[in-house]
Amino acid sequence: PEEEVNILLSSIGLPNNHSLLASYKQGWRSLGEIKSMGIEYIILSSSLYGRYDKGPPTNHPLYILFKKDKEYFTNLMSSKELSLIKEIEPGKSLGPTIRIYKTIY
Repeated sequence: PEEEVNILLSSIGLPNNHSLLASYKQGWRSLGEIKSMGIEYIILSSSLYGRYDKGPPTNHPLYILFKKDKEYFTNLMSSKELSLIKEIEPGKSLGPTIRIYKTIY
């Protein structure tokens, strides 16, 4: 929820006067699309990108879709157009790791 993200951003010293955008809507948005919309921060959860660390065998019917999604997150998180500004580990809880990236224009 937007309110929780604003609290998270404020707690680590980031501005919370931003527009929130869900990247997934009928396919992942490219970094170019995200930047053209003026998005400054991208927040990723390991519960999302981490599911692609392991995947189905290459002969599985869903392998092609899995491979495409894995490549999306690999390329996004390694892009020179993003800067990882904060990584929040779950600590003793079982929650996900949260990564916050700033777009570089």
